[in-house]
Amino acid sequence: DAEQEPAPAGRGRAAVSSPYYFEEPPDETPAPPVWLWYRVYAAAMCVMYLLVGGGCIAVYFIAPSSMDQILTIVMAAISFPFAVLFGAALALPKKPWAYWFHLALMGLGLTSACCMLASGPLLWYWLKPEAKAMFGVR
Repeated sequence: DAEQEPAPAGRGRAAVSSPYYFEEPPDETPAPPVWLWYRVYAAAMCVMYLLVGGGCIAVYFIAPSSMDQILTIVMAAISFPFAVLFGAALALPKKPWAYWFHLALMGLGLTSACCMLASGPLLWYWLKPEAKAMFGVR
């Protein structure tokens, strides 16, 4: 009659004999292709907003016109937070709330004519059950 060793402190219900002692079991379901394309989209949007914001700062210091300076301040004030949002999207966990965050960023892409060509089809596949299941959304 072999006794099972107690789990070390801080490990909760995990038993020493478990093959997943130090980590959660790996998710066996592969991510749908839309996940790869969404990450490409989010990275491209992050880079685009960083470039726009950087360009606005450059124009602010180059252009002497006060109207140009006001416009560049407004554009930079919009671009940099969007760059942070799209950059953060790449590191979010696969939780139900993150699914909706990603969906909102795709909707944001629909407001631009040049980004609509990427975010429209991406949104179509994002709403399919495979992507929802990856985030635990019903």
